[in-house]
Amino acid sequence: MTNFKVKVRIIEESYKDLTEGKPETYSPFRPGMTATVDIITKTRKDAISVPISAIVIRTDTSSTKKTYEKTTTIDTGDYDAEEQKFECVFVNENGKAKLRVVKTGIQDDTNIEIVSGLTKDDEIITGPYIMVSKNLSPGDLIQVKIKVP
Repeated sequence: MTNFKVKVRIIEESYKDLTEGKPETYSPFRPGMTATVDIITKTRKDAISVPISAIVIRTDTSSTKKTYEKTTTIDTGDYDAEEQKFECVFVNENGKAKLRVVKTGIQDDTNIEIVSGLTKDDEIITGPYIMVSKNLSPGDLIQVKIKVP
């Protein structure tokens, strides 16, 4: 949690019900009051996004390295390439889990933008975080379950 000192402009109509029947000088707000707010710093339209729990971090493996080298050129310098970490997602490819390296962008509480590495038609694999991040491996057979709203 982060605390900020801020000045807030409150639209009168948002608290009008709190002042009905009160004198004109009445204010429902008092010094020292606190609030919990969501601050939207950035938005993107038509972005590909996935649940945050679908993102897995993998160290350099042959499958991630090959995919990563196709999409990005990097200057590793003195950096130990074996220690390099990649953000990945698993996609359903003919009933098998395939690890795909992705580049991520902005995120909110539940979803994260995928800047590159996926198309809108890719079917990502989601589930409990521990199952996807620790137990699922490339090539594992998967069973698709349709989530009923």
